[in-house]
Amino acid sequence: MRNIRFRAAFRVSLAGAFVMAGYEIVRSTASSLFILHYGASRLPYVLLMVPLIMFLGTYAFSVGLRKLGPYRLFQVSLLLASLMMVLFSWTAQAGLTFALFLYYLFGQAYIVFLVEEVWAFLNSTLSEEEGKRFNGAIIGLSTLGSVVGGLVTGRLSPVLGSEIIITLASLLTLLGGFIGSAAFRIAPPQVGKGKEPQRLRDHFAWDLFHRDSLILRLTLVVASAQIISTLLDVGFHKALETKIPLLDPRTAFLGYFWAAVNFAGLFIQFFATPLILRKLAPRKVHGAIPLLHALFALGALFSPTLIPMAIAFFLFKTVDYSLFRAAKELLYIPLSFTARYRAKMVVDALVYRSAKGVASGFLTLLSLVGAAPSMVFFPGASLCFALFWFSQSRRLTEGKRG
Repeated sequence: MRNIRFRAAFRVSLAGAFVMAGYEIVRSTASSLFILHYGASRLPYVLLMVPLIMFLGTYAFSVGLRKLGPYRLFQVSLLLASLMMVLFSWTAQAGLTFALFLYYLFGQAYIVFLVEEVWAFLNSTLSEEEGKRFNGAIIGLSTLGSVVGGLVTGRLSPVLGSEIIITLASLLTLLGGFIGSAAFRIAPPQVGKGKEPQRLRDHFAWDLFHRDSLILRLTLVVASAQIISTLLDVGFHKALETKIPLLDPRTAFLGYFWAAVNFAGLFIQFFATPLILRKLAPRKVHGAIPLLHALFALGALFSPTLIPMAIAFFLFKTVDYSLFRAAKELLYIPLSFTARYRAKMVVDALVYRSAKGVASGFLTLLSLVGAAPSMVFFPGASLCFALFWFSQSRRLTEGKRG
């Protein structure tokens, strides 16, 4: 039985790697095509629509889960995403610029749902102890997929064109669907008994957010983390713009920066994360992460220039999708089916993306009214949210399980 679970976990993880490879193509082409036709200055405006898209997507996911079940929903989700990519490739080649607006929104939303479906399956298949051992490697496999997708985009986009290589993302996503479907056949997740959603609030597992303190604290933690991500991202790029005003040197710096982020992330995922999760109590891990971010935000607060801001942002990105993700997923394993699928999708999809959209909207609003924040605002606000995150994370392992 254990070997069956491991085989299923490996296959769905491999499927996730193919999905992430396709996403790197979608992310790059969507941004590039949007900037070409609309300009970078309009990116914050389209990001304001992301919370609405995520709300509708979360509701559609819950309806699909009720009607199709996890296995069929996984197949339909990846097939639909693949078909949408083909459609957007065709509209981009046809010069239908309005579709590129929708393509950018699609790129922001679809990947979150597909990734969370993979993790919901893993959390329903592996035990907590197995998660401590393998979650880091699972994330590392996804990162390798992202690296390959980025390299493929860099190599083929000048040769074939951005509009054409979107179809390659479609093929990679479809292949991920085939590989992942085998995992569901090997070890189908136990749906369990529970009340079927009847009202709109049921589709968002609203009752769990009221009676399960863990789900509520996870929501606050994820929202805080994504607000910090947005603050450090904007602050880092503002400092970069000031320090390196020329295009090509700035591009080179970013290339080295993201290469270092990916390299450090892979090291943490494959080596540090399994060791930390097995040696330290979950409470200590979840408490240490926001304190680490608070420490480096404090350093950037005293010197809000490029290097301190880059270090704070670098640390956040490397820890966020390695140790933090792996530790957070362990909390879902003992929960009910409704919590692992519906509540998780609300927390890790809807709240995850919406928090970034709201933070971006707030910063945009400040700029529009002539109150653009100074550089100290970004690390200062990050420090405050990191301390709030810490206050919630220390009690993540307490409370009633949903």
